[in-house]
Amino acid sequence: MKRIQIFVVATVVSFALMYFSYLPVIGVMGRILVLFSTLTHEMGHGLTAILMGGDFAKFVIYWDGSGVTSSFGNFGRLARGAIAAGGLIGPACAAALLFWSARGSNSKLKTATRIFGLGLFIAGVLTARSVWALIFTVGLGALLLFLAGKWNRTKLESLMVFIGVQLGLSVFTRADYLFTQQAGPGSPSDVANMASALFLPYWFWGIVCGLFSVVVLLWGCRCYIKD
Repeated sequence: MKRIQIFVVATVVSFALMYFSYLPVIGVMGRILVLFSTLTHEMGHGLTAILMGGDFAKFVIYWDGSGVTSSFGNFGRLARGAIAAGGLIGPACAAALLFWSARGSNSKLKTATRIFGLGLFIAGVLTARSVWALIFTVGLGALLLFLAGKWNRTKLESLMVFIGVQLGLSVFTRADYLFTQQAGPGSPSDVANMASALFLPYWFWGIVCGLFSVVVLLWGCRCYIKD
């Protein structure tokens, strides 16, 4: 199957899951897929904290699609702003990496799948602190490690592209969070934290993160689809 065909099928299936989400079984599948974007969002916070010289302590994921990450370190304003942004751009960056890896050779694709699987498994064991976070990260990591050794190229490529499309769509379906000041009662949103650390209004940083995500997604799609 050609790459453009795989991409189109993955997109059509993704939209179908969104449209028929009111059906019980599809609704559960859709909720599980939402957790992909929550996972990459929280991992984005945690990995950015590590890059900023801090510690990624723990993360929590809930069935409703929300999540919380805890990190510690002697962070300055720029570091705090970067950590807040890391979660917002996490899904787009993860999607682009999946598209990029899906285009590679068979050995590269299998290696990338194993790396993703091992990374999720280790992250789940070390930092997951809720039932759903543990089940999702460790379970998904183990599944990817298993499939990397069992599935052929077409199946693995289709899986990577499908997950990438799901993450890409979440950039738009959950875009309202980019322009929200409160993540919950008494809890500032990521863009509000960016505004506090870096000055300028929260909506400005929402626009910046949104545009960055779109550019990264377009790059990832182009890497995969182009001949």
